[in-house]
Amino acid sequence: MATMQAQRTFESVAPHINSHVVLFNSTASDLGTELLRVIRQAGSVSRVFVFVGHADDFRQLAILARERSSLTFGDYVLIFFFTYWGDPKAGNYNWKRGDDMDQAARNAYEAVMVMRPRRPEDAQFAWFEAEVKRRALTEYNFTWEDDHEVSALHIGLYDSFVLYAHALNETIAAAKNPRDGQRVLQRMWNRTLVDSCAVLGLEAVRADTGSSDTLASARKSAS
Repeated sequence: MATMQAQRTFESVAPHINSHVVLFNSTASDLGTELLRVIRQAGSVSRVFVFVGHADDFRQLAILARERSSLTFGDYVLIFFFTYWGDPKAGNYNWKRGDDMDQAARNAYEAVMVMRPRRPEDAQFAWFEAEVKRRALTEYNFTWEDDHEVSALHIGLYDSFVLYAHALNETIAAAKNPRDGQRVLQRMWNRTLVDSCAVLGLEAVRADTGSSDTLASARKSAS
């Protein structure tokens, strides 16, 4: 059995950056008060805030940070990370919701940065995404909403299985035991697979995909 390398922590990757985790209860009966507590606690040690949670909570936090906290607007930045458009766990990251808080949210989002995994823009990935949606409909009766995307994480899963299939077929072709996981894994090491979605490489016992992040416009709906 191969031993996979433990996931690296933020502290081990960036030891020169002091980070502090502030937890909050998204189901609190008075969410506004709870978010104000979070802002005060986080603001006592930092001016750069990375939010992990639903976009509805983030929108409310951004408004509270600007209008009701002791933070000076322009001296802090709020960072929201989501994986793909249509992720139910992240929600709609834009400020515009068509309610009476739109203007306040628009002003508050002047201090917001949105990050997400970079999506390939070539024709091959477009085909892959269309094929995923087609199979979801024809094989599982699941229909993607028009503006929802296929998660970039699915790319990594797809590429990993393709790389494993190559290694397994090579093992069988060499008349070796395909149930020998260590032998199959060794055929996956130190090689790069360039396929329809991304560049995937495996070195030693640690997998790395050629992924990167990108900044999205938090004011995408502004007009």
